[in-house]
Amino acid sequence: MLRRRIIATLLRRFDQRVVTIAAGPGFGKTTALAQALAENRLARRGCDTWLACEPDDSHPEQLATALTTALGARRALDPITAIVDALLTRAPEPVALVLDDVHHLVATASGPFLDRLIDALPENAHLVLAGRALPALSIARFEAGGAVLRLGEHELCFGDDELQDFAQQRGVDVAILDGIGGGGRRSPRSPPRWDGRERRDT
Repeated sequence: MLRRRIIATLLRRFDQRVVTIAAGPGFGKTTALAQALAENRLARRGCDTWLACEPDDSHPEQLATALTTALGARRALDPITAIVDALLTRAPEPVALVLDDVHHLVATASGPFLDRLIDALPENAHLVLAGRALPALSIARFEAGGAVLRLGEHELCFGDDELQDFAQQRGVDVAILDGIGGGGRRSPRSPPRWDGRERRDT
């Protein structure tokens, strides 16, 4: 099902330095990201580069290689420099680096590498991190400046209109879907397939 509300929210990836999406399995993180990237190909707002993280990416050298390859960057002694140079060659077009399955990077040496990358991002570059859990990042100063957008399970749950559409598409009574897990309904009192496994999507 097309998640128009989430797609609209993810358009902000081209305005924010960092976007994080953290939720358990079944909340549709990868699907929502894939839909947002597909929408951008239809009405281009910027350039998306997709990387599906793997267990080997817990080593910063491997993660750096994967990122430079995805960007088509030239190798350099300092991989951060290579990544930044590749991003700058696309300026002034906004570029979103989309890293899915970042739970593979939790409590690994790749967390500090991502901190360095975030600090070095040029003005036209933006980082999207999605996974069941997020690496510990030192981004409080960016968040204080309004440069971080966080999405969690609450935001990914179906709203009433989405739940209605979901039920209608499947020919079931919407009442039987009330309170389900990852596709569950957000409480009205609370505040508001492409599988993405390839290494590169630009």
